[in-house]
Amino acid sequence: TTAEIVAAPVLPVITVPAMLTSGASYTASVPAQANSTYAWTVTGGTITAGTATNSITFTAGASGSVSFSCVVTNQAGTASTPGTATSAIVAAPTTPVVTAPSFVTASQGGYTASVPTQANSTYAWTVTGGTITAGAATNSITFTAGASGSVSFSCVVTNQAGTASTAGTASSTIVAAPTTPVVTAPSFVTASQGGYTASVPAQASSTYAWTVTNGTITAGATSNSLTFTAGASGNVSFSCVVTNQAGTASTAGTATSAIVAAPNATISAPTYVSAGQSYTASVPAQTNSTYAWTLTNATITAGANARTVTFTAGSSGTVGFSCDVTNQASTLANGTASSTIVAMPVVTVLAATPTDVAPGGASVLSYTFSGGTGVLMPGNLAVVSGGSTTVHPSASTTYTLTVTNAAGSSFSDFVTVTVVPAPVISSFEAQPNLVTLGQGTLLTFTFTGTGVITPGNVPVTSGSQVAVFPTADTVYTLTATNSVGATVTATVPVTVKTYTGKFVYVANSGSNGISAFTLNEATGALVEIAGSPFVDTVPMLHVISDPQGRFLFAVNGDGVTPENKLSVFQINATTGVLTHLADYATGTDPWASAVDPSGQFVYVRCNGSISAFALDVSGVLTPLAAPSVTTASGTGDVVVHPAGHLLYTVGRDSDRLEVFALNPVTGALTLSGFQDMPVGTGPLSLAISHSGEYLYTKSEGALHGGAAQACFVHGYQIDVTGGSLTALPSQDMGLLQADAYHGVSSNPTKPVIYLTLATSNNDYAAYALNLATGELTALVASTYDLFGGTGSDCLTVARSGKWGFMTNFGGSQIAVGEVNATGVLINPTLYPVGLFPVSVTVVGTIQ
Repeated sequence: TTAEIVAAPVLPVITVPAMLTSGASYTASVPAQANSTYAWTVTGGTITAGTATNSITFTAGASGSVSFSCVVTNQAGTASTPGTATSAIVAAPTTPVVTAPSFVTASQGGYTASVPTQANSTYAWTVTGGTITAGAATNSITFTAGASGSVSFSCVVTNQAGTASTAGTASSTIVAAPTTPVVTAPSFVTASQGGYTASVPAQASSTYAWTVTNGTITAGATSNSLTFTAGASGNVSFSCVVTNQAGTASTAGTATSAIVAAPNATISAPTYVSAGQSYTASVPAQTNSTYAWTLTNATITAGANARTVTFTAGSSGTVGFSCDVTNQASTLANGTASSTIVAMPVVTVLAATPTDVAPGGASVLSYTFSGGTGVLMPGNLAVVSGGSTTVHPSASTTYTLTVTNAAGSSFSDFVTVTVVPAPVISSFEAQPNLVTLGQGTLLTFTFTGTGVITPGNVPVTSGSQVAVFPTADTVYTLTATNSVGATVTATVPVTVKTYTGKFVYVANSGSNGISAFTLNEATGALVEIAGSPFVDTVPMLHVISDPQGRFLFAVNGDGVTPENKLSVFQINATTGVLTHLADYATGTDPWASAVDPSGQFVYVRCNGSISAFALDVSGVLTPLAAPSVTTASGTGDVVVHPAGHLLYTVGRDSDRLEVFALNPVTGALTLSGFQDMPVGTGPLSLAISHSGEYLYTKSEGALHGGAAQACFVHGYQIDVTGGSLTALPSQDMGLLQADAYHGVSSNPTKPVIYLTLATSNNDYAAYALNLATGELTALVASTYDLFGGTGSDCLTVARSGKWGFMTNFGGSQIAVGEVNATGVLINPTLYPVGLFPVSVTVVGTIQ
């Protein structure tokens, strides 16, 4: 027999996984040995196939390990040493449960997804709709969501045995990122007031978290609209964060509401108002608030939409007020009030009986009123309607009755009780206080009350003047009486002297000096004085004596060629003879002279000036401190008022009458006024009425020796106290005349004015003077043609009023006539004198 020798079996090396998954099927093998058999032993597992082969299939047990033994037997039946191996059994991996967010925010990273840990396992993730950013081989990954849709997750777990689980899956819904919410809140809210809302736009499936500062959330703290109550002052601040389903929070949206004070509609209105009167009502001033007033039983006149309303109350009842005040937060408050309407007070009667009383005298005030309470002032005396009060004022007092109603409206009435002071006589004078029989004087006076002068019981007014004509020494009494009968008196004596004419002097302008005559006062007869004419080579324009008859003053000149000097003569008191004392230089073209009533001052009117001198007892003239006083242009007459403090003069070229105040102490002259006459009047002469109240001049024309023209007389009323002149209406005398050198004169004892008319058929005219108006009225048989048409330059009536003397310029004569009761010259007698006589003066004695 042949026995084949075969190789001994070698120790089989079992090849099997080191790790086996419980219950999983595996293979185990040994290298094949030719023509050998294999005997496997498996512990901890179950052979499912290939038990006699070099490769078996087996199922792992539940846990622990699987032990393998394999004996190889060759063809000779020789068995090898058993080969062994062991595989550990591990649990099978479970399908992982993927934990992922339900929602994720689009494009946002940092999210995680995970599966539970399985020991000694590996993990394999698949993400769709997102990007794994970390942990792809771990049980927990970090990912970033895609832009929209969802993120899908898949995870496979593989254990140590390399067994992979079924994939675990999950998904996250991608939601939009939340936007910063825009908070809508009121611009203004009222302090401590609730019910306000703030909101943000709704964002789908989001939550809201509000924070409120200086306010209290009362509802909706987690919704898109909350309700809140404002704090006390300042601002309410709002903050809202919106979180989407993915838990992503927005940036906070913010807003503020300014807290404003609650409106105050407390109305301040009068408790009482007077019917028909205007008042105001108001509520407190409130910044940026509106006001709306409604009134009943009244009319709004202003401020219907202002904090203060002006209104006029109705006639009765009650004024009702309603005011709506709305602040910036539109919170409205309403206030109401009312005012009771009361009637206006009325004073029906307020009278004083009597209204004039003496100091401390009694007057009864009576009164009737309604509509309020009455108070009498001065004294603050409460009075009742229908009553009376006796007052004793020490000075004139205005009493006021004021009636005031409950609304404070008042009505006042007044009555004055005049306390009449004792009457006062401030001045009472006679100007002059020495007159000759027939001459008047002006009584002047200032006083209070009403005045009466006696004798005569003449009513007078303070500040006026009255002409009186005493026939003997008279004491005049002024009695002033006030309205309550008190009186005061003052007296002024007026001395009446008798004048007796002694001498008549005539100025001859034809270089024949001065003709002189004695005068028989009883018969009017003239006897020429021895030595007459005196200074018969000198032309004379004007003669006048001092009031005492001591000196004669003669203006040199012929009216054409100026001599510019004044001659002074002493008069022999017995014979009338003239003694030439001296000649004195004057201004240019002297025309006339005047001596004041005291005999202290001599004035010469020249062309445009007055030469002024002081006269002493010896007949010497001394120029005054102002030796020449400027006047209006031209030359003319000059007269001094009998009162001694006023001088009047006219200027032919200027047609002006001027008034000078004469200082009786110094003789100084001060211009105090003037009167302008119509151009071309050419005044040359002046005459003062026997009352001393009227001054007259007449028109002479502009040219010396011109043709005859209409004769106008210009008269003025004299205010002997103030010196002013009041022009009277000019009078057209209805006469024709050429220029008379001294053509106006007055009767010293009667209200008569004379005009002399040079180169006229009417040599003179006489006029009655109305002492009340100053108007002149022609006397019957008052015009004469004595001189055959040659006219007269001067008519002088002696101070006694008995004899009139009229010059005949062309006839070198004078006429002497008796002055009858009306003032007209009658039975004239003619006397020759020097060439061209132009002025006459009569010198006499005063006793």
